[in-house]
Amino acid sequence: MALSAGTMFNSSTFDSDALMHPLIKRRLVLFSQVCCIFVIIAAHLVLVGWAYDIEALKGLSTSLVAMNPLTAICFILAGISLWLQRNPAPKYLVTSRILAGIVAVIGFAKLLSLFGDFDFILDRLFFASQLQEPERLLPNRMAPNTAFCFLLAGFSLLLIDLEVGIRKRPAQYLCIAITLVSLLSIYGYVFGVKYLIGISAYIPMAATTAVVFLFLSVGILFSRPDKGSMLIIFGSEETGEALFSRLFAIIFPLMIGWLKLRGEKAGYFSKEFGTALFGISTYAFSMFLLGRNALQKYRNRKLRLLSLQLLQEDAKKLQSILDNTATPIYIKDLEGRYNQVNKRFEQAFKVKSEEIKGKTEYDVFPKTIAQGISATDKEVLEKDATRYLEEVFELEGVQRTFLTVKFTLKDTEGVIYGLCSISTDITDRKLMEVLLRNDERRLNAILSGLGEGVVVVDTSGKFIFFNEIAEDILGLGKTDTAISDWSKTYGTFFPDGKTYYPPEELPLAKGLKGESLDNVEIFIRNENIPDGRAIKVTGRPVYNDKNEIIASVVVCRDITYEKQLEQLIQENEGRLTAVISTIGEGIIVADKNGQFVLFNNKAEEILGMNLKEMSAASWSNQYKIFLPDGLTQYPAEELPLAQALKGKTTNQVELCIRHEMFPKGKSISVSGRPILGDKNQVVAGIVDFRDVTKIRHLEHTLEEIKQKYRELICQSHQRK
Repeated sequence: MALSAGTMFNSSTFDSDALMHPLIKRRLVLFSQVCCIFVIIAAHLVLVGWAYDIEALKGLSTSLVAMNPLTAICFILAGISLWLQRNPAPKYLVTSRILAGIVAVIGFAKLLSLFGDFDFILDRLFFASQLQEPERLLPNRMAPNTAFCFLLAGFSLLLIDLEVGIRKRPAQYLCIAITLVSLLSIYGYVFGVKYLIGISAYIPMAATTAVVFLFLSVGILFSRPDKGSMLIIFGSEETGEALFSRLFAIIFPLMIGWLKLRGEKAGYFSKEFGTALFGISTYAFSMFLLGRNALQKYRNRKLRLLSLQLLQEDAKKLQSILDNTATPIYIKDLEGRYNQVNKRFEQAFKVKSEEIKGKTEYDVFPKTIAQGISATDKEVLEKDATRYLEEVFELEGVQRTFLTVKFTLKDTEGVIYGLCSISTDITDRKLMEVLLRNDERRLNAILSGLGEGVVVVDTSGKFIFFNEIAEDILGLGKTDTAISDWSKTYGTFFPDGKTYYPPEELPLAKGLKGESLDNVEIFIRNENIPDGRAIKVTGRPVYNDKNEIIASVVVCRDITYEKQLEQLIQENEGRLTAVISTIGEGIIVADKNGQFVLFNNKAEEILGMNLKEMSAASWSNQYKIFLPDGLTQYPAEELPLAQALKGKTTNQVELCIRHEMFPKGKSISVSGRPILGDKNQVVAGIVDFRDVTKIRHLEHTLEEIKQKYRELICQSHQRK
């Protein structure tokens, strides 16, 4: 799809990295760093030459102008400033700009002293006794063109990241000017043209200064190779060949010209032959560069044709994907005309792709429907927003509902050129939603009719069901509270009523983790239930058919009344136990499992043993219970308490207790009764017993007296 006619370049969305080959960028940045190091080292070597009076370091030879010490210092400042530009940290950038500003001020001050009544003394402060140039009878000062280049270099370092308009960087233009001035001086020295190396009667730019300026300007240019004009020059290249060609184009004429002059001076050939040789060499080199350029353009054309072919294939693939999609899709231009539709759109609305292209919705749909489509399309284009909406169309006499998403289409520069609409037929889904809502209403009615509170949350912790009983029990209904705030919002505490229940430990939260909890006791107290309420909660996770947790449900019931009854029973049991403990008879109560639940003090005194946990089968052996003869152990299953647990009543059964505390034995009389529950089932058994040892002893004594009395009567009768 072509861009609209009004599409313009948008620099704000332009990605320079998309054009600059990463390898080229790395090489250029590396070369910039090498140039920076060269500038700093060369300047230091010049200062060493001045310090130790080494002419080769000051100006290569005595016949050439030496670099002024101030010039070397300015080069060091400029080199350090460029090196600091590598680090984006504010402290480094501030230092870099300060150094660049110093260089610019020195250059401007020197120029001002040349054209105004101003004495510039900085260039004669260092090594003042050595600054006389004997060959020219002039003191060594900073040359005017050198000062001008420092002014430009200082500003280029200050403005290195400033961009004006579309890819226009003033710093790069300033560096190009420095390059031209330095090349003029270098060509002047090579070709022996004095007018190219100096201005009027002022001292000329030193050869070493020109070379260092060339490296400095190249270092500044290559430090930002993916910006401004540098991007245009190197951005479209895929290899380092273009960089080599452009650099060699500067060096080659200089080298050929120098060889020409050397040959003429040495007498190898005449000036005419040298000129012809220079022209032929330059022509051959130009043809070589043109040939390489033509080859590169051929490669680029071939690459564009290949890219176009790939784009066409991608367009076919896209159309194939769209045609095999089960949802109607169309694409419009900014004027609302259809550009592309898929086969599903053709089938759904009985149109052909060739017929609908270039037409609007008013040519396809009834006016009322077309107006709605046009309104939403215009809104999406004007607001540059994505819209989701339901649309109803009558297809083959049946109304169908579509869920449609509409969004803008943008080019690589972020400019809107069209609109796309994707519609999904949700008629069956809408019908299912109606059925589900009906089922949900029935389920809600059932849950609301339960005698217990029911609460359901989804996996995000959002409440999706809360019946009326749950609202009444908890004092609050649905809220938008996060899981971490459930305890404080609903006032959930441990049974002590003081410590907040950890939200993540609540049964509803545990259910979301796949854990089930039963009958968890929680105390509820909030502004609607100031006195508090005890509840029991059972929680379960809810799974789908893929065994994935989709919700958590809890069932809660109010047990406040039960807790009150339980407390009342406990209090009454305490009172009853206190009364029973003072009774003169022993009382023992055992539950249906044979575990003692009551064993009063009198029972311990009579039996000579306290309460011990044991099974009913061990009672006789543990408490040393015998038949009245004191010799035969009483069968455990025949004991009155065991009989009571079987539902039988026993009265005044006489037993004998004989152990180390009662070596002669103790006679007790035991009566047992079963305790029945609400449904007339045995829930416990009770026995009461008393010590009858003295009574039996008195009975035995009385029986002996009676026997003696009978014997006396018999003897008296015999005497008569």
